[in-house]
Amino acid sequence: MNDSGFIKIIAENVIDTINVKTQFCSSFPLRSCTFKNITISKPGEYFLSYRMTKPELVRITIGESFQLLLLPKDTTLINVGYKTINQESKLYFNFSGRINEYLQIKKRDIGYYTFFEIDDLPVYKFFHKMTISKDEYKEALSILESHVKYYETFIKDYKQSLPGWFYELEILNTRYGSAYIKLLLYKKLSMEDQKRFSEPVILFNNPVATLSTPFYAFVLEYLYFKRPIDLSKPHLVSRHYRAQSDLIDSLLTGDTKKYFLSCRLADLYYFSDSAEDVKIADTIVNAQSPNLTLDQKEFINYYKALVVKALDIKDSLSQGDKAPGFYLKDMNGDVLALSNFKNKIVYVHFWATWCEPCIKEIPYLNQLYSNLNNQNFELVNICLDDNPDTWEKIIVKTNFKGINLICKGNWEKSLMEKYFITELPHYTLIDGNGSIIKNKCSGPNAINPEIIKYLDYE
Repeated sequence: MNDSGFIKIIAENVIDTINVKTQFCSSFPLRSCTFKNITISKPGEYFLSYRMTKPELVRITIGESFQLLLLPKDTTLINVGYKTINQESKLYFNFSGRINEYLQIKKRDIGYYTFFEIDDLPVYKFFHKMTISKDEYKEALSILESHVKYYETFIKDYKQSLPGWFYELEILNTRYGSAYIKLLLYKKLSMEDQKRFSEPVILFNNPVATLSTPFYAFVLEYLYFKRPIDLSKPHLVSRHYRAQSDLIDSLLTGDTKKYFLSCRLADLYYFSDSAEDVKIADTIVNAQSPNLTLDQKEFINYYKALVVKALDIKDSLSQGDKAPGFYLKDMNGDVLALSNFKNKIVYVHFWATWCEPCIKEIPYLNQLYSNLNNQNFELVNICLDDNPDTWEKIIVKTNFKGINLICKGNWEKSLMEKYFITELPHYTLIDGNGSIIKNKCSGPNAINPEIIKYLDYE
């Protein structure tokens, strides 16, 4: 999902500076507009790219403004330069591709590139009003339906010259864009007038709508309509998500649900304003983690990394950081500290008695311990929940090897915060000086080679 669309600019006959300005605004996921510009002073090839998850329009200005469709993992070619006309040098540009040629014709003949551009539609006059009457609503619907028919007729005239997937997308964008506008108009009716009309609905579970931005915009607007919340409360995005999650599950399936959820979960981070917001997002995302694919996780983590960097939030311990200390009891009631393991490589395993995945890891931890038992190595298993009876039973039943410690009092909260623990099991590798080698490191199945690198066999 973290792909990019590329623009390749070939500049020839450059006799004066050429300024190329570009702008990309994503409607879903909703992101701030990004601007990238190039100043061309000599012939050559120039490249720009925008991260995008589906085909998107990018505004380009080379003397005049126009929009081109960029595709993820694809390159759009633009030729620029100067040519002589009647002994006068004039700036020119051109691009190829049936889709982009069609888009310019549509802009010229209809006035806009997509049916989603409300400002350019005849019904825009109704959006100036806070509320509309039932007669105004019927008038707006009549205008809208007439425009949809005209718009679809225009698209069908170009059906033979367009790629099949794009033609279908144009039809879908028109219908879902229309549904989105209808819903916005419906919400302007009084509660009493809303009862006179059926609320706008359309096919939600549509597997071919995966690439349609108006589809996702309609779904999101519908969710806000059906699950309104108090916008004055803190952390709006997480509250929206929690309030809407059951409805999302009932409306969407397949690839459309996968994409919608990916964007909404990424939004939890993108719109976070503080470290506390990020923690709330972590909780929600971690709960969904078992159901997410690798590319979904990478997409979500990309936006988490952006906000963590922007807010200067530390979300883990770095190599070389001093490992947070602890004073915890073992099964004999003796208190042990991290300093007790000085000059040893320490593999700390944080777990809990209620954590089934943690317990399933114990045989692999035992094997790791047996493999490295004669080295300068220590396995330290820290149980975060204060449930000593169950803790001891699990240790005995599984013959849990290594140093087994249990948290009491405030130690659970303290260690979870200091080691940035967001899910269990959690593993940390510490060197003989008590410094972090790696936090959130690999589990026992994969960590052995990494530990061996640090062990002193001499």
